[in-house]
Amino acid sequence: MKDLGILLVILLNYSIVISQKYIDMTPELSNIKGNLIIDGNSLKLKHHTREEIIIRAKNLKFSNNSGMVLNNVILQLSGNIIVDDGAKIFPKIIDSYIFCRSSENLQSKRIIIKNNFKDVVNLSKVKYLKKIKGNPKVYLYNKAGKCKFKGLKSEMENKYLAVSRYDIKIEGPYKSFDSNILIY
Repeated sequence: MKDLGILLVILLNYSIVISQKYIDMTPELSNIKGNLIIDGNSLKLKHHTREEIIIRAKNLKFSNNSGMVLNNVILQLSGNIIVDDGAKIFPKIIDSYIFCRSSENLQSKRIIIKNNFKDVVNLSKVKYLKKIKGNPKVYLYNKAGKCKFKGLKSEMENKYLAVSRYDIKIEGPYKSFDSNILIY
């Protein structure tokens, strides 16, 4: 019976993770010499999905005079953002986020430095959700509008969701609705 429970938890976590669309762009991002545009809306059309687009790569390396536009995606690097000596870079990060281990000469509130990145996050450990006062009912909706969590704040312990942006509805004395909140 215990093995069945473990198998159920693994399958549930797997189904949460695959609700995102992961795209490997390691070759394109390993040495940017010109301009590179990554548009999440175009990628959603190309891959026939409404879910969050998460681009995976090892490192993001800028050379010479290079530029990059990220629009409506999450870039998940297993390595670093590297800028060659003397390189002039022109990045634009629009409604996007970059997760990496370190970043040389490139700083932004949209660049999140983390040593250990996981595809799922325990809701009880999310800073934004910890700040909610009291024990109200909380609803988390993904980009496709599907409710991924519904319950009291106290019920978030050991509840996992994929790293993504969610719309958050809070009922109770501090009613609110916030959209596109990054949960990581």
